[in-house]
Amino acid sequence: MNEYEISRIIALADRLTARFRVAFPEAGQNSVWQIVSNLVRLHLEGHMITLTSLIAASGLPYGTAIRCIHALEARGMIGRQARSRSGKSFVYFPTPSLLKNFEAYAEDVKQELSRMVVEEPRLDATKYFFGGDHQRHALTERQLRGLRDIEGVETLQFLLHNDWYFMSLRHVWSDFRSRIGPSGNFTLVDRQTLYETIRRNAEQPVSGADIIAIAPSWVGEMAAGAIIAPPGAASALRRRRQPTACHAGTVRPRNGRSCLCGHRSAGRSPRPS
Repeated sequence: MNEYEISRIIALADRLTARFRVAFPEAGQNSVWQIVSNLVRLHLEGHMITLTSLIAASGLPYGTAIRCIHALEARGMIGRQARSRSGKSFVYFPTPSLLKNFEAYAEDVKQELSRMVVEEPRLDATKYFFGGDHQRHALTERQLRGLRDIEGVETLQFLLHNDWYFMSLRHVWSDFRSRIGPSGNFTLVDRQTLYETIRRNAEQPVSGADIIAIAPSWVGEMAAGAIIAPPGAASALRRRRQPTACHAGTVRPRNGRSCLCGHRSAGRSPRPS
């Protein structure tokens, strides 16, 4: 899970807990949850966590919060280090064991929610993204149907730059409600690694990716090196309706024939051009 998904789980659990306390005020507050969830949330948001800020975020009485924090420290769930040379003030942080346990909890919650919403008991939620409303509304139902009607779309492999645009694409593609394809089909790397991977990929008889992002400044070099096909050649092939999307991001052949970039198809069924 990523930080966004964990934050959404915390927010959901907080809302459910708050509703329960309204219905049953005699139940009181779960001090461990209040401290742990806010410690993780502040940590994910990149805040410097002091004793005062953690107590304030928890909403607990001062004495209750102090006892809970000390108990969690003794159990190795909360760590701290001195803020100054005097050693009189500290910053607090969740220990690796706490983060590991909390992520496991969040994954379990995500799994249960996915099963409830999607109504697929065998759905492996770890392969999909627990997105918000902006992911759910990114594609219309007509667009989703069009994508799902493409044979083999769920197995498409992406090699992309790890910027916010392509991260957003991965999230929309793998959102647990749309489920066009799993997030594991996306490989997002830095610019230099992307360049080197594309060049190595071009040397293989079968491409390791179906859709590859290429920086505009690389187009001339890669076209000259036959790594990608010239746009005119690709357009001509499309007019004959023979190929579709190429493994290297240009045109892809049918029935295993070589495409203009020298690759051979992995034998998947052709897609509409």
